[in-house]
Amino acid sequence: MGNRATFVSALAVIVPVLLVLKQPDLGTAMMLLATGAVLFYLGGVRLWMFAAGAVAAAAAAPLAWSFLRDYQKTRFYTFLDPERDPLGAGYHILQSKIALGSGGLFGKGYLLGTQSLA
Repeated sequence: MGNRATFVSALAVIVPVLLVLKQPDLGTAMMLLATGAVLFYLGGVRLWMFAAGAVAAAAAAPLAWSFLRDYQKTRFYTFLDPERDPLGAGYHILQSKIALGSGGLFGKGYLLGTQSLA
């Protein structure tokens, strides 16, 4: 893929990502960005360009953090440490870890899990 084609394609990914971030919907924007990255990889973009993008993203992370709203920061903290608020924001993550840990890959069966109400 040529440099001009890569730039135009990157614009076709970045513009929707920025519009979704304006809403603000960080999760959907990140999914759009990840999907675009996979398409670029499949399209033959060289790996050094991905490395350059990762370095640029890491450098921009402190600035991007200042633009996040409080609830978005809380979600990020909860993702990193769900035990911090086990009965609030981290509840569902902890319950899923318990269910996966007790049932394994194939589960225990319908209504036989440790987390079921029956």
